Amino acid sequence: MKSTSVAALAVMIVLAGCSSKPDPNTFGGRLALEGGEVASIGEDWNEAQKRIEQGRALIEDGKDRITRGETQIAKGRKAVNRGEDEVTEGREMVASGKRAAALAEEAYRQVISASAQSVAPK
Repeated sequence: MKSTSVAALAVMIVLAGCSSKPDPNTFGGRLALEGGEVASIGEDWNEAQKRIEQGRALIEDGKDRITRGETQIAKGRKAVNRGEDEVTEGREMVASGKRAAALAEEAYRQVISASAQSVAPK
């Protein structure tokens, strides 16, 4: 019976210790409370460090994206310039072709006119 009473008393002490908050008026209680606060600060610090790492990784990803974008912009500008050159060259070719066609038509009219005059009775 005595061992049962000691065991029951031990269980009650353990349960009482688990259910009660540390006494802030005792050194041990203050240490326990401070330990909880310090642990909370440590968790906050760890979370802050994770955010810093994530932020740095995001910065690097952003820089890489900017570099790729600038490369694409440069290629795009070259393509636009090439396109503008081709349009200019095409317009020159159209104008040159129109002039050549007009000259050919004029030459044809002269041939027809000359041939009509030579065939006409005098």
